Amino acid sequence: MILKLLQGITKRTGYLLYIWQKRHSISFYILFALICLFTLEEVCYAKELPKDIEMSDTTLREVLDELEGCLGIKITVDESPKDPLNLFFQEGQSIEEVLDMLGEITNKKVKKISNHEFLLEEVQIQKEEISKEYHLHYLRSKEIYDALKDLFPDIKIANLDSRNQVIVVAEEKKIHEIDKLMEHMDIEGKQVKVHSQILDISKDLFHELGFDWLYEKPSQQKNKFSVAVLGEESVGNSGPVLGSKWNLIRQFSNATEALGLSLKLLEARQDLKITSSPSILIAHGNKGEFKITEEVIVGEKKEKKKGESTSVEPIFKEAGLILKVIPYIHQDNSVTLDISLELSDFRYRQTNHKKDWNFNSQGGSKIGRSLSTRIHVKNKEMILIGGLSRFTRRNTENKVPFLSDIPGLGYLFKSESKKDAETDMYIKIFIEVCE
Repeated sequence: MILKLLQGITKRTGYLLYIWQKRHSISFYILFALICLFTLEEVCYAKELPKDIEMSDTTLREVLDELEGCLGIKITVDESPKDPLNLFFQEGQSIEEVLDMLGEITNKKVKKISNHEFLLEEVQIQKEEISKEYHLHYLRSKEIYDALKDLFPDIKIANLDSRNQVIVVAEEKKIHEIDKLMEHMDIEGKQVKVHSQILDISKDLFHELGFDWLYEKPSQQKNKFSVAVLGEESVGNSGPVLGSKWNLIRQFSNATEALGLSLKLLEARQDLKITSSPSILIAHGNKGEFKITEEVIVGEKKEKKKGESTSVEPIFKEAGLILKVIPYIHQDNSVTLDISLELSDFRYRQTNHKKDWNFNSQGGSKIGRSLSTRIHVKNKEMILIGGLSRFTRRNTENKVPFLSDIPGLGYLFKSESKKDAETDMYIKIFIEVCE
């Protein structure tokens, strides 16, 4: 080491003589100190291998530890490869040459931080990207587009909504992952057939009769056969049917059958009226909608263009029953239903003129009631929802043709009746899963 130190000072003697000749004594001492430091660094941190190095079945970290001990340097690596290394370095090879060779073997890049510190970084290889088109059969392309964007934010994806198709550009490995996902996602989904009946029931009838009598489990009915007598009802010429709760329980094993018969009994005595019976087939996760509405003119929209006559366009408002259903089918064929129900009607205004009932921008109003709920039902199970009140007014005129039109005497041959009725509206829904 002393010999190397003297050799370093000897190589820089020319600089010392030059400063001495200029008689800058302070500069001489400063330069002399720097020369000693540089020479000491060269001695401590060798630039060449002092010996041959041969290593077999060793890790990269072990190789770097050996080089650090021989060369007096520090070598940092971001990630060590797991494969074993077999290496041979010859005496006299420079630091840069040794590290470059090591970087090529381990697919790393050498970065020099200082004369005695180096960094081996992983080389990022640009992988080739490929494109693939996915033609969807059961799902909408927008759904797949959003899902892939969330799962793979770094891929390139395009949505062709009109063709129900998506195009993906990504590395081959990710394309394979997307292929597996598509096999499980784009499959034929189950559908639900929703049968519904809109029931108008006499006001507060269910409260008067009570709901408990409709059905209870047989195990809960011991020693209770004498309570909640329903009474007799006649259907056509078939005679009286079902006189008590006990008869219901004895002949029916589930609530659906008992409720179905009970509604028929109410219908027979005109306490219940079925106003409509729509049915619809809805796919899993999609929205189905029933609408039983009427439209009335509530105003006019006038528009006049230059050089043309004024055009008048009526403005309509809609009221009635709107039922929206979104089914979610589970593996056991049970169904979760998101149900939204809206019932609205018009309240008319009456003028001084007889029979002049009107709804327009100067009078009348629209009344709405709504409810929304989420329920879980089994396949082929019936549910009953509602309790929304509805007010109806009926104006009936009976008259004898021709005679009722005679001035002064016509009123003798005709009659008018008005009837106001308030009913509770219920909706009976029957769910059936289609495989």
